[in-house]
Amino acid sequence: MRPRQRGIAVVTALLIVALVVSLIAGMFVRQGAIVRSLENARLRAQTRWQADSLVEAVRVALQRGAGQSEVDHLGQEWARPLTPARLAALLPPGGGAADEDWRQLWLRGEIEDAQARFNLANLLQQPALGQPFQLDADGIAAYGRLLAGLSLNAGLAPLTAAYLLRARESGRALPMARIEDLLAIPGYTVEMVQRLQRYAVILPERSPVNVNTAGAEVLAAAVPGLSVAQARQLVNARGQAFIQNAGDLENRLRAVAPGITYPLVGRVDVKSGYFIVHCQVRRERASVAVAALVERQRNLARFVVSRIVWVRDEDPGEGA
Repeated sequence: MRPRQRGIAVVTALLIVALVVSLIAGMFVRQGAIVRSLENARLRAQTRWQADSLVEAVRVALQRGAGQSEVDHLGQEWARPLTPARLAALLPPGGGAADEDWRQLWLRGEIEDAQARFNLANLLQQPALGQPFQLDADGIAAYGRLLAGLSLNAGLAPLTAAYLLRARESGRALPMARIEDLLAIPGYTVEMVQRLQRYAVILPERSPVNVNTAGAEVLAAAVPGLSVAQARQLVNARGQAFIQNAGDLENRLRAVAPGITYPLVGRVDVKSGYFIVHCQVRRERASVAVAALVERQRNLARFVVSRIVWVRDEDPGEGA
C-alpha cells in the first residue's frame, strides 16, 4: 500500500474511532440523564406517599382530638402551625418507631378550620332527602354581605346561587369544587377570586360558621345585623376566652350588638366538622406540598368518624 493510501486509512480509522467514542459517550450521558430522571421520579413518588401518610396521621389525630372536646377553637393543639423541622427532631428521645429514611424528612404544615370560611354550599338548600334543591334566601343574603364587606360586587351572590342551582338541575352533583371555579360565572375576575380565597370555601354539604375560628368579615356575613366592627370586638373577646356554647355566644353578642335577632341555629356554631390540612415534605432533591380536606363528624351512635374528602397538590410556596 502506498504511503498516501496508508495515511488516508489511518485518518479514516481515527475518525471512525472518534465517532464510536463520541456515540458511546453520548449514550452514557443519555443513560445518566435517564437514571437521574428515574431517580428523581422515584424520590418524588416516595415523598408524595410520605406526604399522604402524614395527612392520614393528621386525620387520625383530629378524630382523637374530637373525643377530648366538643368545642373547636384556636387555642387547641391542632391550630398551632408546624414550622419547618426535621422529623428526627420531633420524635421522642430514643428515636421512636420511625426508620432512618423517615427521620431525615423535613416537614412543615398547618391545619385550617374550613368552617372559619363562608361555605358556598349554603347558597342552596334541599327541603328533604330526595327533593330538588332550592335557592336559600338566607344563604344568598349572607354571601352578599360577605362580598360587600370585602368591597366586592354583592350582586354576584344571587348569580352564584342561580349558577349552582342550574348545575344541580343538570345532573352534576358537585358543579364547583374549589373557589377558582367561580371564574366560570360572568362577573368574577381573577383578582376577586384571589381575594375570596381566604374567606370562602366549597364543602360537600351545608355547614355553619365556627364563631371560635372565623374572622370578622365572615362572622359579620353569617350573623345578620352584626357589623364588621362589632365582629372584631367579638374576635378580640374570644382571644381571651373561647366561646363555649350557644348561650355563651348569645351573651357576648348582646354585649356588642344588642339588636341581633335570634336564634342563630344553622348559621353559626362553636365546633367544626371540616378541616383543611396543608402539608409540605422535603427529602433530598424532592419536595411535595399537598392540601387535604378532612371531614370529622359524630355518627348516630355519637362515635367520632372521619375521612379524607380530597387531596390536592399545592405549590410549595402556598399553604403552610
